[in-house]
Amino acid sequence: MPKTLKRVIAWQGTECRRLMLPDGLERIEQYAFEWGGVDSLVNMPESIKYIGAGAFYSVSLHTLKMPDDIKIIEDTCLYVSKKLHLPANLEEISWCGVGFGGESLTLPAKLRRIGPVGLTARKLKELHVLAEEPPFCDNELNAGELYNTYAKYMGPSLDGIDKSVCVLFVPKGTIEKYRAAHEWGEFVDIREEADDYVEDMTGFREWENVEKEYSDNASVNGVAIGNEEGLPSYYDIQGRKTDKPASGINIVVYPDGTTKKVMVE
Repeated sequence: MPKTLKRVIAWQGTECRRLMLPDGLERIEQYAFEWGGVDSLVNMPESIKYIGAGAFYSVSLHTLKMPDDIKIIEDTCLYVSKKLHLPANLEEISWCGVGFGGESLTLPAKLRRIGPVGLTARKLKELHVLAEEPPFCDNELNAGELYNTYAKYMGPSLDGIDKSVCVLFVPKGTIEKYRAAHEWGEFVDIREEADDYVEDMTGFREWENVEKEYSDNASVNGVAIGNEEGLPSYYDIQGRKTDKPASGINIVVYPDGTTKKVMVE
């Protein structure tokens, strides 16, 4: 992807399996990478401020370090199989927002709400919650929690976590609050967090460590860049921007973010 890219609306690069997002990217719109063929996301730059609902639906990520300025993880946003860092400023995880396959996870201090089926983590052994007040496990949908028109699977906010096995670590002096809180009180083993606890941040690949693996002239195959002029933008099938539709298949990006493939004879 070009380093000047600020916004991803839609991804058509079905032949691309490994993806690196450019530093400076600010928005990933709803459904941007849905069924896009990507199975390895190398990085997620700190510049990203918004990730839309379903943005990474169907994309299975191995490890992911999310940018700290994201405040809401929208519904059906992502699945990470091994290691995940959630944003330090995260306030809410929406319906089916996070699927996690690892054994240890830290929930940030500013987290206030986890929607129905917000966190699914069936292999979790340790859950470290930094919030002084137990995040509200909300089993009702908010008005904005809508992923396409799919029927909603409804369940607990902390879905699939074996609370008889997973140890819940909470801030000092808050054990009784958590024992009395909805869903949190179901954990059999609740302990005060150690004074020296620091989330393990090793193992994430940073931009500067992998940039050299990618060419500055990397193809923009399948990327639809936001258009602020109110006119459609045109790309060829390789994702290269063109001044007007050319003979053959064209990718047309409309001002509202709609992306279509158009055949021109």
